[in-house]
Amino acid sequence: MIPPRAPPPLGSFLAACDRDPGRLRVARFITPVITDSEIDPQVRTARDEASALLAGLGHEVVDIEVPLPREAVATFELCWAVLTALAEVPEGREHEIRPLTRWLAERGRAVSGPEFGLAIGQLRRYAADALVSPAPYDPVLTPTLATLPPFVGALRDDEDPAADFEAQKRFTPWTSARNVTGMPAISLPLHWTPDGLPVGVMLAARPAEEELLLAASAELEAAAPWHHLRPPGW
Repeated sequence: MIPPRAPPPLGSFLAACDRDPGRLRVARFITPVITDSEIDPQVRTARDEASALLAGLGHEVVDIEVPLPREAVATFELCWAVLTALAEVPEGREHEIRPLTRWLAERGRAVSGPEFGLAIGQLRRYAADALVSPAPYDPVLTPTLATLPPFVGALRDDEDPAADFEAQKRFTPWTSARNVTGMPAISLPLHWTPDGLPVGVMLAARPAEEELLLAASAELEAAAPWHHLRPPGW
């Protein structure tokens, strides 16, 4: 099978930021895709404020169901583990690998060739199906992360790599869907907490529509600029 190729852009990505995106149909959902996560109230506020901002700019915002079934998660994880196992480690530096990476590689090495081939095919079918329901819309709006920014190392658990992996899934229950579908996506820090922490929302466009995504993102940044904001410690 010949891998799909994206068409060349119409112009530069920089020029796309100055383009009028036109009136957009924006789909949105907030249900976590890959696992059950508790969503921080500030994250919900960020999604609601972004929706209101888009509507205020003249765009239509429509609620849709989650386009990727939960059954796709196990298939995605199998492929992720095999790709981890295929990564080459320089001789003598194996001890530098994080326990999570070692755990994933061990999972990947336990997968047979036929099993991996079938998983790749199934993942492509999931991806194709997941592009159907958002197809009538321009960008798709979701939160970026389920919680506020944690402290460095808060998710890491070297003693229990499986728990580490599950914590990361709960933290990022929407972003992995873009790995599966190939939809270009961008995180915009449109909301800031009273303590000065940025809370992102994610816009995802159809495959190969980076220019539309950049035009819409630039319009949102112009309407609600954040370049002058700095989180604590910066």
